[in-house]
Amino acid sequence: VEEAQTGNLIVGGGYGSYDGMMLNASVNDRNIFGSGLNLGVSVDWSKRKQNFSVSLANPAINDSEYSGTIAAYNQKQEIDYTDYDLEKQTMGMSVGMGKALTRHARYGATYKLESIEESYVELAAGVTKTNTDYIHSSITPYISFNNTDSYTLPRKGIMANTSLEFAGVGGDTKYLKSSSSFKYFYGLEDLTDYDWIFRYKANLNAIQDKGYLPEGSSLYMGGPKSLRGYKSYSFGPEDGETPYTRSFTNAIELSFPLIESAKMRWAIFYDYGMIGEKSFSEIKRSGAGALISWQSPVGPLQFIFSEALNDEVGDETSSFEFNLGGKF
Repeated sequence: VEEAQTGNLIVGGGYGSYDGMMLNASVNDRNIFGSGLNLGVSVDWSKRKQNFSVSLANPAINDSEYSGTIAAYNQKQEIDYTDYDLEKQTMGMSVGMGKALTRHARYGATYKLESIEESYVELAAGVTKTNTDYIHSSITPYISFNNTDSYTLPRKGIMANTSLEFAGVGGDTKYLKSSSSFKYFYGLEDLTDYDWIFRYKANLNAIQDKGYLPEGSSLYMGGPKSLRGYKSYSFGPEDGETPYTRSFTNAIELSFPLIESAKMRWAIFYDYGMIGEKSFSEIKRSGAGALISWQSPVGPLQFIFSEALNDEVGDETSSFEFNLGGKF
């Protein structure tokens, strides 16, 4: 019996209207040195984000139903505000363990330890900010469910996940963060004789300050991953205001085949989202449009043409986005 190839190398790049030029590369081996362990190394670089990470996973510890992961990473992120830019530098590691609950469901927990530096640059006249360094230590139990019929292009099934992060297991940060997501896929080919796919997704997030919630831990809304028709990070804290601690976004999408041989499709969509400092409904926005998606050799690409439907004066809207690596 000849063993199948277990390693792969992926190199890609692209351009996003918010992040600028993007480059990414990853090396993975699902059976490093014949040990059954999964080793992964990845590098992501753009104008506003840089990330280097290495991870080691054991999908079946001692041939059991338990899995384990350990990872180390170095990340840098830049967030633009009205009167200044925030640069967040993170060095950290995580350790996780999970177990299969059913064929499609898993549960587990992840411990995270990070050293974070937040610095402020390009301050407007009269604006003063103090750089901060702090330690973030948290544990996050989770439960997930996935019975979809395809990883790259689901036509049937549900993906759902919920987690609760307890920050304050040592370290400086002290808060609770609840994150839940839901995706539903339904193929309409039996009803229409065409490969149409109905898709719905929703994300619900809430943070409760328990003593120290850094500005860089705020929730944000806007961009291809949350609310199309508005620029990335359009809605979030400004000028030292209280971090946003409540958000809800959801999207409806109808996908159609375009060029099947090239793995290209097009879709129409409607997005609606809410965000606020103390409640979900302080800011409410929606957007709609169409997109072209391509499962390219370097990863999924999206060309998004959108329009903000109920924007207000001062909103940063976006009519076109190019997104590399994004999926519904």
